[in-house]
Order: sequence, then C-alpha cells, then structure tokens
Amino acid sequence: MIRFLLWRRAVRPAACAVLAAVGCAAVAGCNIQPITQTLQILLRPPQVIASAGANQVTAVNEEVILNGSSSGVLMGDNQTFLRPGQVDLTFEWEVIQAIDRATGQPIEPLPAHTLSNPNATQARFQSGIPADWNIRLTCRLGTLAGAGITGVRVLTP
Repeated sequence: MIRFLLWRRAVRPAACAVLAAVGCAAVAGCNIQPITQTLQILLRPPQVIASAGANQVTAVNEEVILNGSSSGVLMGDNQTFLRPGQVDLTFEWEVIQAIDRATGQPIEPLPAHTLSNPNATQARFQSGIPADWNIRLTCRLGTLAGAGITGVRVLTP
C-alpha cells in the first residue's frame, strides 16, 4: 500500500506536467494540426457514396447486389484524405451468383452475361435474365495503403 501511494505521488505530478506542457504548446501556437488530422482520418467511419435510388455498400472486398435487374453500371468511387490524387486503386469486378427472384434459389449454371471493363473503376453489367445478381468488388489500395476510403455505387435502370 505504501509503495502504491509513493508511486501515485510520483506519477501524478509528472502526468500533470506533460498535460500542462501540451496545453501551453497549443495555446502558444505550436503546430499540432497534423496529429489532429491523422486522428480524424483514423476515427472516420467508412463512407458510402450517396446516390439516389442506387444500391450502396461500403467496399473493400465487398459484394454488390443488382436487385432484379438485367443490367447496370457499377462504379467504384474513391476519396482520399491525406494526399489527393496519389493513391493507386485497383478494382476487380466478378459475377459470382445469380438468384431467381421467384424461388430464391441460385441459378446454375450462371446465365449468359457480360461484364465489360472488369478491372476498371467503372464496369457495365448486362444480362437477359432479371435476377438478383451478386457481383463481387475487390479494391486494392496501392502505394499509400490506408490513405483512401472507397465506396461503391450501383446504378440500375
């Protein structure tokens, strides 16, 4: 008990001194803004790009569902917060499943479909079958991993 009280007496003044120094530095105009900005980025939740009437998901290794549609434009949107324009993003779109809306069962084999530009930011999906299409998006951040947050927009007719 005595050791704890002595330790507490030694630590509390040191902690107060550190807090006082930080407070004085902030008041004196020291530049602590980069630390604050970094914390804001780390604490910011994943963003969904707003688009009226569209299916929306946050994305990194996410799946997009085209609800009962036989075509659609899939768009990957990135927004960087640290160094705009310096994040290299790679998008990969892949059709993984079609589900019959009437029965809720997967359609096998996969109905005929086309997915143009599967490695681009924007891909166009087309099929003659109106079903619930599960399309996987994989997004990889390049040189500055962690500097961007990605959202997905699916525009259906």
